[in-house]
Amino acid sequence: MSPMAALQTVTRDAARYLGLASSVGTVSVGKKADLVVLEADPLASIANVRRIHSVVSRGRVFGPAERVRLLGEIERAALEWQPPVAASRAGEVLAGRCC
Repeated sequence: MSPMAALQTVTRDAARYLGLASSVGTVSVGKKADLVVLEADPLASIANVRRIHSVVSRGRVFGPAERVRLLGEIERAALEWQPPVAASRAGEVLAGRCC
């Protein structure tokens, strides 16, 4: 698959498949403009999709420093997260009220 075909598959074609082509999937007037700004041309090499410079989401630009900060917060939250169901079920088992 060419880089162009790969990009179209995950953007335009995915929006069509999900029935959302009128609001997302391509850059057009009136559509939601959530974008990834790359540091290199993904058509030259599809590996360039990993070279993210900035992200535009819901009208807000997240530059390199902001992205690093946000991803760090998400990673810390993920490491601290405890599934509420598992924790409550463990308490029930220990109390003899489960299973």
